[in-house]
Amino acid sequence: MFRNGIVAEQDNVNGRVRVLFPEREQMLSYWLPIALRGTTADRDWWLPDVNEPVVCLMDENDEDGVVLGSLYTLENLPTSGLSSDVRRIDMQDEAQFEYDRHGHALTMNLPTGATITIQVKNGGSITYDSSGNWKIEPGAGKVLIADAAGGVQPIARIGDTVTVPNIQSGSDTATGTIATGSSKASAGG
Repeated sequence: MFRNGIVAEQDNVNGRVRVLFPEREQMLSYWLPIALRGTTADRDWWLPDVNEPVVCLMDENDEDGVVLGSLYTLENLPTSGLSSDVRRIDMQDEAQFEYDRHGHALTMNLPTGATITIQVKNGGSITYDSSGNWKIEPGAGKVLIADAAGGVQPIARIGDTVTVPNIQSGSDTATGTIATGSSKASAGG
């Protein structure tokens, strides 16, 4: 049978919770697993927070069961203005991750101090921090760093002055101004 309850305890090691059932005289469940989308080849991780309302599927004696998911309540309503085309995650620290399948748009809003890291196994990484610094590690021991104070710039706009490796002349670097914009940019001194 289905039971609504409130998460009372978390077990992060084993991915389970204990649930308090107010309508069952404040009965506290045994440790209950969480129903997830995948736990083998493709793995999912989520534990409801302590005090989060959940729905559980319990056996006839309320001795065993599983947490099926969290519930919206009158005190905790869904984010307004979202359509059925949007999948969104709002984190407690104000980070937001949203994908709009109709608009084909992925949006991430991160709080002050956050860092984004994209890492490819055995292939390098890209990191961006809240100070505007980029670190690009393309692999093979090479590192490119761009800082908000005007260090190496991995992305340039028309009119920007840039310093790049000078492949044609064989010297170390060449400095110039971005004169046009395309996948093949021209630079002039």
